[in-house]
Amino acid sequence: MNNIKLDFDFFSKYEKEVKNLPEEKKKIWIQERKKIPLTREEKNVMKIFLDKFLNKLEAREKEVIIQRFGIYDGRKKTHKEIAQILNLSGERIRQIEKIALEKMRFFKNNS
Repeated sequence: MNNIKLDFDFFSKYEKEVKNLPEEKKKIWIQERKKIPLTREEKNVMKIFLDKFLNKLEAREKEVIIQRFGIYDGRKKTHKEIAQILNLSGERIRQIEKIALEKMRFFKNNS
């Protein structure tokens, strides 16, 4: 679960570039693209997409994702830290995170 990242490689202008690439080249393209700082416009688009997906989650799922990935404060928290904040077990936080990420992937693929 530690290797899960929120991928924002779905900006439409990049989808056209990447869509027909073989899977291995697609991975290389994404890694190279991650090295380039985002423009203000890209950050705004990313925030709009992220807010759209986060707002479809249940309140607890949304809070776990925000805390886990440090979305608003830049500080990523562990399952244990989030568990203490929400008064739940670390295992329950892991389960909520998994469900929320699956929902976000579904939203991404069906939007």
